[in-house]
Amino acid sequence: MLSDGVGYLNIKSWSNHNKTEGGNIAELVEKELNNFKDSDSLIIDVRQNGGGNSSLAENLASHFIEKQTQYCKIFKKVSKQDELVEQTVNISPKGEFLDKKIVILTGPKCLSSNEMFVLMLKDTGKAITVGQTTGGGSGNPKAFNLHLGGKDFILTVSTWRMMRNNGQELEGVGIEPDIPVEIKRDDVIQKRDIELEKAIEYLKHG
Repeated sequence: MLSDGVGYLNIKSWSNHNKTEGGNIAELVEKELNNFKDSDSLIIDVRQNGGGNSSLAENLASHFIEKQTQYCKIFKKVSKQDELVEQTVNISPKGEFLDKKIVILTGPKCLSSNEMFVLMLKDTGKAITVGQTTGGGSGNPKAFNLHLGGKDFILTVSTWRMMRNNGQELEGVGIEPDIPVEIKRDDVIQKRDIELEKAIEYLKHG
């Protein structure tokens, strides 16, 4: 918990393979949410999160959703069809509803299912984002092992196109922050987390 009733949750992966403090990501997130029940606002830091299981991301986001809401569309190839098939992607409420003012800290290392998490709250009007543009890599890639010229390679290929509610492509573009923050050399030298400072400032003063 930060000052003045501001909660802070740092999630570095949406994978249960990354176990810390004796528990997996899903268990730890639910445990931390209980600690923030009395807070008025919450900062969710996913700047170092490269993705994982989108279901885990949805489990957290669903606590802040009051009704089923669309947060993006995907276009994917279906066998024996020439055109891409459009699919609407929704998020529905699950578990205890938490009515809080939310800020998500984002950056270029935000990728894959983590970008989906950002959309679940940002593009449904439940959160604002602070920091830098996300990486723009959420094509649900499929990996292929190749052996060429005596060397082994892994080729990853996108299996869908994702489009935001505003019609903007995600792949190669990313999600721009509502409040962009420029990190200066002096901030790095002084070890200031200027993005976190901006998030706290927004929550305190709007």
